[in-house]
Amino acid sequence: MTAGRPQRVQSLFGGFGYARADIDFALKRRLMALLLLHRASDPNKHIHVEGWQQNADDLFQLQELIWPN
Repeated sequence: MTAGRPQRVQSLFGGFGYARADIDFALKRRLMALLLLHRASDPNKHIHVEGWQQNADDLFQLQELIWPN
């Protein structure tokens, strides 16, 4: 939904009442778990960050690509 763009991340979370300070490591970690564990999830299909497979060596880097501050 946000394609890894910080302004889009802020707008998405802002629409749900989250302040910028609320978008912390713990929230991103929970979202990453949902992304990987949900039965309908297909990261190759749902992550729209160009080059994410080459730019993320681990899940920590991936979560920062998907939900940057």
